[in-house]
Amino acid sequence: MGTQQILLIVLGVIIIGAAMTVGLHLFIEQTYSSNQQALAVEIQGFALRAVQWYKVPEAIGGAGLNPANLTVAHLASYLGFSGPNESTSSENGSYRLVSVSGFTAQIEGTGLEIKRGRHPYILSTINLSNGSITAAISSVP
Repeated sequence: MGTQQILLIVLGVIIIGAAMTVGLHLFIEQTYSSNQQALAVEIQGFALRAVQWYKVPEAIGGAGLNPANLTVAHLASYLGFSGPNESTSSENGSYRLVSVSGFTAQIEGTGLEIKRGRHPYILSTINLSNGSITAAISSVP
């Protein structure tokens, strides 16, 4: 085999290796981003259901706009969260009802995907009285 042919084979292997590295990096970025977006969608669903629960009359299982009903246990039960941490999980991650105080509830979600040793994390704050929902997106180890 000639020197030129060996050089072309080595060059081809280097190009293929670089392409595979870039492709793997793009795949990891995409799966992480998709997991983060799926978390945001599920957290938004929980937040909307929490606002709905607050406005539904007590007679049919809601809080009935009554501040006395705004407890972690009541809201967690309505959302389907359970266990000592008032949590639930899905194929996208785990969710926990962090707190209910005043007219504000907080729900956190931690994703399953890992990028650089970190998981996607979303903390949603829900104002039950006016229905506003805010979310902070970050990552945790």
